[in-house]
Amino acid sequence: MKDPANKMVLFDWNGTLIDDMPIWYQSSSKIFEVYGLEPPTIKEYMRRLATTKDYTEVYHSLGINLDKTGLDQIYQEEYQKHFDAIELSVGAKEILEFFQRRRIILGIITTQIGSLFDPIFTKLDIKRYFKHIIVEARKKNTIIVQLCVQEKMKLHHCYYVGDTPSDIRHAKNADVKSIAYLNSYIPKELILDSKPDFVVSNLKEISEIVLGNGNEP
Repeated sequence: MKDPANKMVLFDWNGTLIDDMPIWYQSSSKIFEVYGLEPPTIKEYMRRLATTKDYTEVYHSLGINLDKTGLDQIYQEEYQKHFDAIELSVGAKEILEFFQRRRIILGIITTQIGSLFDPIFTKLDIKRYFKHIIVEARKKNTIIVQLCVQEKMKLHHCYYVGDTPSDIRHAKNADVKSIAYLNSYIPKELILDSKPDFVVSNLKEISEIVLGNGNEP
């Protein structure tokens, strides 16, 4: 492996650093259940999310006219019932430790509600790895660029890792390298259709990409 230049790796949270997709889906589906509607499949939800500004538009397009506060309240009540079941994704701890040793700047950019993020983040004891933590992010691409400016980081030396087509879109809009994480919950073809720069099925594989040996789709 090549020694890294000044580089930064930014991660999505839900479904990427943490293995919580079944809980996320159950909590999202609860919103539809409350209104007597059939929830979309994960594939349909992610397909819609990939073409909207943020997740509130997905619900609005499917007949639920709650604002962000109303949506978050129902989601939060269901999600927090399952805190104890949430763990890091396979390979997450290893890749964080690897990058820390290499002095690569790490960050998290997530749309997750702060009151749901904080207890899990504390439980998993990973704060020491991260320089930047942004929760309730509405415009990920803007935040990515802002962090690159703050760190005086060239855009092509920054990587954003996520598990959804919308994550890949945000990375592309920020003009940084996109890494798609195939977590087995979101259909592979849906992710590949978003044309990520790199694809991994275990987070440990990111080391090869960031240090120069690629893993292109």
